[in-house]
Amino acid sequence: MFCYAATIFVSAFLLFQVQPMVARFILPWFGGTSLVWTTCLLFFQVTLVLGYAWSHWITRRFTPRGQWILHSLLLAASLATLPVQPADYWKPADGHMATWRVIGVLAFSVGLPFFLVSTTGPLMQAWQSETHPDRSPFRLFALSNAASLIALITYPFVYERYLTLDAQSWSWSAGFVLFAVLACLAGYRFNRTMSADRAIAKPVVLAAKDSLVPSDSALDIDDRATEAPGLSSIRIGLWVVLPMLASLILLSTTSLMTQEIGAIPFLWVLPLSLYLLSFIICFDHQRWYVRLVFFPLFFGSALFSAIILQLGANAPIVIQVAAYSAICFGAAMCCHGELARLKPSPRYLTLFYLLVSIGGALGGVFVAIIAPRIFVNYYEFPLGILATVLVTLFAYGYQVRLADKMSLADKMSLAGTLRLLGFALVLFLGLLTTGFAWLAWARMHKTDRDEEVLLQTRNEYGTLTVQDFEDRRELNNGRIEHGMQYKSERWSNWPTTYYGPTSGLGRAIKYQRQAVDEGLSFGAIGLGVGTICAWCESGDYLSFYEINPKVVEISREYFTYLADCPAKVNIRLGDARLTLERELLAGDARRYDVLIADAFSSDSIPVHLLTLEAFQIYRRRLTENGILAVHTSNRFLELANVVRVLADRLGMHAVFVDDDPSDNSYSSSSWVLVTENAEFIATIEQEGSAARWPDEQLSAFWTDDFSSIIPLVKWKTGEGWWEKFLKDMDWTRGDDEGEGD
Repeated sequence: MFCYAATIFVSAFLLFQVQPMVARFILPWFGGTSLVWTTCLLFFQVTLVLGYAWSHWITRRFTPRGQWILHSLLLAASLATLPVQPADYWKPADGHMATWRVIGVLAFSVGLPFFLVSTTGPLMQAWQSETHPDRSPFRLFALSNAASLIALITYPFVYERYLTLDAQSWSWSAGFVLFAVLACLAGYRFNRTMSADRAIAKPVVLAAKDSLVPSDSALDIDDRATEAPGLSSIRIGLWVVLPMLASLILLSTTSLMTQEIGAIPFLWVLPLSLYLLSFIICFDHQRWYVRLVFFPLFFGSALFSAIILQLGANAPIVIQVAAYSAICFGAAMCCHGELARLKPSPRYLTLFYLLVSIGGALGGVFVAIIAPRIFVNYYEFPLGILATVLVTLFAYGYQVRLADKMSLADKMSLAGTLRLLGFALVLFLGLLTTGFAWLAWARMHKTDRDEEVLLQTRNEYGTLTVQDFEDRRELNNGRIEHGMQYKSERWSNWPTTYYGPTSGLGRAIKYQRQAVDEGLSFGAIGLGVGTICAWCESGDYLSFYEINPKVVEISREYFTYLADCPAKVNIRLGDARLTLERELLAGDARRYDVLIADAFSSDSIPVHLLTLEAFQIYRRRLTENGILAVHTSNRFLELANVVRVLADRLGMHAVFVDDDPSDNSYSSSSWVLVTENAEFIATIEQEGSAARWPDEQLSAFWTDDFSSIIPLVKWKTGEGWWEKFLKDMDWTRGDDEGEGD
């Protein structure tokens, strides 16, 4: 028993620690975007299916001795793949087919070790069911989820905080060696315990006290699920659909959080931890899953998250995290709670886990691969809530129908009456939530089809919307404006939004225009609509670094900045940092008079572009008196002090320009200008353009190994969000009608 439990604990810990670790390795390779984590989850779910399929196959086809020998040989072979660390030659050259490239990197760098740790749960439970038929194997399932939860919680707060990525890789590899030894020992003991006659005997059948009736009272007697002579197709279907919906909600909420807030391990780990917690609660014992507690929790969180989805960028960061975490936990509890009440006897153990893993993988496939190709917005989130409500209600009703097979006396008892009343209450709340989820989807769909929307498209990097107004055209990435151009010929080549003449960037360019005799050389991280072109003159050189191919297509087709640019323009497709570094290694590294880093105004910031290692690359790409202009405007995070600390570490000068122009043609902006040219800094200060640095408590020193956003969060951002929501829904009394006339 102890050997099985120890093997499961270590394997589950490794299983869920390797996920954020490997994702951190490759996050900078794909622009620091949320697609990395979503694709990682998809890969691990699919590999989990293969692991569970292996466990199901090997326990059906081989004797105990054959199982032990074959599994041990695979474990020994996997040691040759250590340490698990993606090789540099997997770094992508551009931003095309990012999802499939992430899958390829993971398959070759961590595929076999992850496959083997994923086989452990069902395999050890199957072995225990044969050697200890009087013990419930589902307690081991709860133990494995507890170990997984510990791994996830400790990663952002311990491993990521105190260990470099290299040290994390070696520590995980050492843990894998320990796991391999334990797994081989467990197989050896299993083989010894089973006699030759027992090895070919039929699977254990539960005692006669087990019945099919999944009523609350019956299931509270024993935490082992019940089994009838045959499995119904409905029951088997629910084994797939319930985990599929739980996985769909997990991935869609994670995608929304990392898009709206940031692609960081903490926001990966939080929803996944709640997801695992639901498994622990539901599969430890039936008494922990109380429908009259968790169904209202799920329905309430669904309403709350629908409100936040409607409100979008105006909601405070704390409210967004709370809403999306609540719906993830509520949906997972109801899906896994109903799944636990439908679990089979140990006779069908490996089949059950195989179908559950297939369901989870299907949810991941839908969110990571299918949804970005069939939806122009994140419709999978409200539609997933809608489907989850309906399916969990169906699963509850299905079990109530089975309970109707009880005697009339049982039906008329107090417990039977309360059960029916509880179902009626849950059904009412579920139908109410269904209507609200449908309303949320309908409003999102209606907004996406407004007459101003000229184009809406989506790929792995997010949703892009082109809106056409009377006097201007805008590009939005999600809910954040990423560029604007006036339609009139007179103003079409004028700099707009954050690039006005009084902005930090405008002042840097005007200074360099006077200081440099020949044409200026510009480098721009982030294309947008190509607004930087408005600052160019004949003889200048401009190189854009853009990871999203869709942005390049849209900027060329719907905006004219690139076509009208008087400078020589070059667009480098791929992650900016990798491309800048690759150009250095190839000896094709042009040095820039102004290097513009404008990739941080979205809520989901590419952290790897603001680390010490990144700034060392930027410094090498600047001319002797070149200026690095970093756009630090962000609603949730105070990034200016991060840039200031990095400049200090490199011995460079930095000045903060916080611009609030009176001209409505421009937007308020915050820029940090970094240079080795002390004269430029003095000029900015003498002009009175330099602003006081933000609160020094909101500061951090970021490297590739350590980059937490927690110290930078503006917790009070988003005040008045509830009033904004009521106004958007047209639920206000109209007290401020006429305002702004």
